[in-house]
Amino acid sequence: MKDNNLFSNLINDSDKLIFADEEDELFIAESLLEQQEKDELDYWKVLIVDDDLSVHQATRLALRNLQFDYKNLTFLSAYTAEEAKKIIANNPDLAFILLDVVMEANYSGLELVKYIRKELNKKLVRIILRTGQPGEAPEESVITDYDINDYKLKVELTRNKLMVTAIASLRAYRDLLAIDNSRNEMMVIYTALEAVKNNLENLVELRTQELQQEIEERKKVEKTLRLTQFSLDRARDAIYFLSPNAKFFYVNEAAAKIFGYTKEELLEMSIYDIDPQLHPPSWSSHWQKLKEQKAFTFESTHFTKEGENLPVEVTVNYLKFEHQEYNCAIVRDIRDRKQAEAKLKEANQKLQYLANVDGLTQIANRRSFDEYIEQEWLRMSQSKQPLSLILCDVDYFKKYNDYYGHQAGDDCLKKVAHTINNSIRKPGDLAARYGGEEFAIILSNTNLDGALCIAQKIQQDIKKLELVHLVSEVAQYITLSMGIFSTIPIAESSPSSLINKVDLALYQAKKSGRDRYFVYEEKV
Repeated sequence: MKDNNLFSNLINDSDKLIFADEEDELFIAESLLEQQEKDELDYWKVLIVDDDLSVHQATRLALRNLQFDYKNLTFLSAYTAEEAKKIIANNPDLAFILLDVVMEANYSGLELVKYIRKELNKKLVRIILRTGQPGEAPEESVITDYDINDYKLKVELTRNKLMVTAIASLRAYRDLLAIDNSRNEMMVIYTALEAVKNNLENLVELRTQELQQEIEERKKVEKTLRLTQFSLDRARDAIYFLSPNAKFFYVNEAAAKIFGYTKEELLEMSIYDIDPQLHPPSWSSHWQKLKEQKAFTFESTHFTKEGENLPVEVTVNYLKFEHQEYNCAIVRDIRDRKQAEAKLKEANQKLQYLANVDGLTQIANRRSFDEYIEQEWLRMSQSKQPLSLILCDVDYFKKYNDYYGHQAGDDCLKKVAHTINNSIRKPGDLAARYGGEEFAIILSNTNLDGALCIAQKIQQDIKKLELVHLVSEVAQYITLSMGIFSTIPIAESSPSSLINKVDLALYQAKKSGRDRYFVYEEKV
């Protein structure tokens, strides 16, 4: 049975956190939510994971006035491990989590810890495990086996202790976040400090033994240069330095290999010779952007000596050394990535085609029909132009299918679909398989006379096929019944009204003997 005493512990604690009654509890909880919404720009995010509502209320109340580094706390609540997973995924900047061990299932809290640390690989967020049943998850084994930052019994979490735990967690999270965000800056500072240290040592050395200092410094510089040169020349990516005039100042071995030139040839060239995006006017703005932003990445193409257009990803860095400015570029060959992107685009196009084309007849399918008629209804209503629809049905197709077999039936539908598709005239018209042996033709910007011409042409073209149908009751060949209607769409109506009228017209055509078309007429 779950321990629900946290709320009462906080009430009865020496901190004198007291609720008058249940109405006051609700009022305070609502006040906390209002306070949380007041400032969404400057706060620490805290996630409470517990299946006991009173735990959430008590925790929010206990920490509602806590400020750390001039920032308030905002609270997120989850009552199950699954809810917590969704919240954590949508809130990567959580400072700490107050987590119950036992919720919807035994150890669901511990399993959530594994999920956070191992599957999500979140190392910064602080996790404080809370339990009302210490026997279910002994402290020693939990601390040993799980990557948590604190372990508390609910009965010992008074307001003061909860605030101490929260502040400690926020302090740890803040420091870890600062370390994580500042690693690169710290490396730069460390390098600068090392240089200062070396310079000071050099000055001392100069005063005591100038000749020895000169020899040692020369050896050190030469070794550093050799090491730097060794590293640059063996880098897999092309690296080059450009002067403000766009001339190559330095190129590594990879650059020469990738672009097909010798290093000597490249040093006689400018960036204009290999990058079509950069020319004197654009170079000026490129250099200004680099000086302002210090570094950025973009995609381009570089020409090789053989004339190949090589897709590349370029990361540029602004450097100033000994009063000289340089553009340090790291260039990566992204041919493989571009090929993969092209294949993905092609696959998506194929999927799009399959999603909109009927697999048997290779004309538009019902999904494509539904989307297109909605589109054209809106377009024609805006332009006040007519929209016509023809619905066709193969006469006595079931008998044909039963008599000649399904393969012959499929072949018949393919030929009928192909004939109908070839009978439409304008690029904006669409023939689609509406379902089974039914086909639909959408005729945009076409009045009734135009629709009748199309219907008559379809009838003639179908008869020319002379697809034998010995079990038809109207002819010895395949024939069609058609319903037709034309209207000027209005925005207040929908395509379904047009479809319904054409369907009624098709019904009348079949009822009147088939092998004919019927035009729906509006009742006055």
